Amino acid sequence: MDGYITGVEFDGPFLMYFIRYSNITVVDTLFRYHHLYSFSDWDGLKGFRKDIFNLLGIIDATEIIYLADNGADKLDSYLSNLAHENVPYHIIKAKMISELGNPIKDYGKLNIDTLDYKNIKEFFLDDFKDLRCL
Repeated sequence: MDGYITGVEFDGPFLMYFIRYSNITVVDTLFRYHHLYSFSDWDGLKGFRKDIFNLLGIIDATEIIYLADNGADKLDSYLSNLAHENVPYHIIKAKMISELGNPIKDYGKLNIDTLDYKNIKEFFLDDFKDLRCL
């Protein structure tokens, strides 16, 4: 793939794998998209977010958009057709806002009972504002 730089796997409780392209970094983890909805009140979410936040600091990033992979309506297309094709993050983010509206930024607003993989109408962005203040 053009623009591919490197992939790094991190050992730990969250099993993260980073793929760094020249314009974007893709983070893969053992957690699936529905975990954002079902684990929003899970204490381990704090550790997961802290690990992501610290690793994003290494690449000078400040936020992350969570995308779902195969079988997840529109969110998979942003991952497969844009992110893995090295489209810059700001372009993907603008396209998502244009097509899906403003992102959800509060884990507490995610409701597992309303999640439908075949008809996802929102996306989630974590800007880590609470962690940047520490």
